[in-house]
Amino acid sequence: MLDQDAIEALPERIYQRLNKLNTHVLELIGSRIGAIGQVSPTDAHRLAQLAQYGADIELIANELARISEKNVQDIYDIFETVAKDNDEFSSRFFDAAGKTHIHYADNVTLQRYVESLAKQTAQAYVNMSATTAFLRYNAAGEKVLTSLSQTYQEIIDEAITTAATSVADYQSAMRKAIRDLADSGLRTKYRPLEGAAGKAVDYATGYSRRLDTAVRQNVLWGIKQCNQGVADLVGGQFGANGYEISYHSNPRPSHADMGGRQYAAGRGRTVNGVYYPPFSSVEGLLGDYNCYHFKFSILLGISEPAYSKKQLAALKARDAEKIEFEGKTYTRYEATQMQRQLETAARHAKDRQIIAKAAGDDTLMRTEQARINSITQKYAQFSKAAGLPVYKERMAVSGYHKVNTYKADARQPLANGGKSGILSKNRFAPSGGQLDSGYKAALEAKFNNGLLTAKSVYDKFVPAGGVAANIPGARGAFYSSTRKIHMDFSVDAQNPRGAGTTWFHEHGHFIDGLAKKVSKSTSFKQALKSDVSAYEKAVKQANGFPHVEQARYAISAELRNLGDKTHSLQDIFGGAIKKWYPGALWGHKDHYWRSSGSWGVTTEAFAHMFEASFDPEKADLMRKYLPTAWAEFEKLLGGMI
Repeated sequence: MLDQDAIEALPERIYQRLNKLNTHVLELIGSRIGAIGQVSPTDAHRLAQLAQYGADIELIANELARISEKNVQDIYDIFETVAKDNDEFSSRFFDAAGKTHIHYADNVTLQRYVESLAKQTAQAYVNMSATTAFLRYNAAGEKVLTSLSQTYQEIIDEAITTAATSVADYQSAMRKAIRDLADSGLRTKYRPLEGAAGKAVDYATGYSRRLDTAVRQNVLWGIKQCNQGVADLVGGQFGANGYEISYHSNPRPSHADMGGRQYAAGRGRTVNGVYYPPFSSVEGLLGDYNCYHFKFSILLGISEPAYSKKQLAALKARDAEKIEFEGKTYTRYEATQMQRQLETAARHAKDRQIIAKAAGDDTLMRTEQARINSITQKYAQFSKAAGLPVYKERMAVSGYHKVNTYKADARQPLANGGKSGILSKNRFAPSGGQLDSGYKAALEAKFNNGLLTAKSVYDKFVPAGGVAANIPGARGAFYSSTRKIHMDFSVDAQNPRGAGTTWFHEHGHFIDGLAKKVSKSTSFKQALKSDVSAYEKAVKQANGFPHVEQARYAISAELRNLGDKTHSLQDIFGGAIKKWYPGALWGHKDHYWRSSGSWGVTTEAFAHMFEASFDPEKADLMRKYLPTAWAEFEKLLGGMI
């Protein structure tokens, strides 16, 4: 059975694409606001030029169309995954009933049903993406849904008018506009879904939701309906006479009793001395919006429940626990709702920081960063007090990079003995040519978030003239024979693992080479293998897996769910066992690890960890999964300066 985490993860790629689009739109508007603010009020001609926004709207529309093609295909793939899972769960009952199981791959009836549901959900998605808008205040002070193109025009016109009349008023007016846009986000007209695939758009009301969250919810609802329908179809084929309801932790109170239990189709009945209540008693609850319970068709008296009565009692007793935090009492369900509120608040603050940064409003950017810091700290404290897992991925916003909450002195030397140590140093000069300003800004932001030791090592070993050469179409790779890094700057600027990932990874290889392969440390290698082995063992024991390979697939699923920033961890885990890690999305192929010798894992791990040193989120992940190896890496860095 698919569990709650697996279900929630299914539409994640769709959500992330739309989240990135939202960031792109905010950054685009923010950069235009920033450019207008730098123009003199007397330069009317230049201000008029900046009103040419048609190209930006076309750019956004093209990007939405591009990702929509991928999202629609993902919807079809997701529905097929759900159908196969339900079909596979039911396979055992065909033998018990003495009937032939026509598996999904050959079951044309089932395939057509699933395809029809996927088509309806995909169409609902297309409808929503066609109604993109922002929630803005009108002249009467009312919040109204305003189309993307109209919003863009109004914001730019307002910025130009204000800039041309009053420099003093410009910042305050634009700051309010920035906050309003970020808090709204790219939205769609929306109402709660109904029916098999739902009705996503309601033009008669002004109710709206963020486009990324609305689409995610639409797909999850479609998944639910697909599960229900497939369960009935497959159950009808083997003669099911009951259902089992999946269990998930911390359900809403009205749903607390039904999870993990079995029910009779039609009237309640007793089979082999066990009474099964009628499914009709919970059928309505399964239709509740945002319910994560699934049903599976079964044969009463033959299907062993996923949980025994004792196990269910223990799980539900835990769900009933009360949590104390800052003088307030929460049920575990209320605690999960508080988590969701804090996650939402963090995402909104990150949106405000992103657009403020794009607009060049340093004060607002740092104010919002302080807010983000406060929210994430409270989130961590609350989650620990409630005994709930921390879901950093739920607070992730594409394009967000942490900044200092204080204004740095550009002349301040680095600590820990960096050779040049001067922040004004031209660290990001390529070996010939120029860096795109946006890419250079991303590299500088990444560097500023780095560990002091890593910054010092970078300054000590990387020459002022640069070693990176822009080779369109090239893969990021350090060539020791030429002492040059050949890479495509434009690809790295749009890197799904974070802009600048390839730059700092390959500079890690470069530095390692100049330092006479400091990565070839026996203690470093032993720490890497020990950390990976220990984590595999822990996951294997915790889940009762008989084989380590099962644990490896579970670890990969865990890392995938945390997002693309676990790419280096996925690769290092593979290096430790000298093959592509089972179930991973990122990594080197088997032949690379076979040909890299005994030090291959340390060489790649050093470069990965060096890059992670400039990304606090990645560094935290390294500390969590590879604690001993990360400590050894920090020793290596310290020794280099």
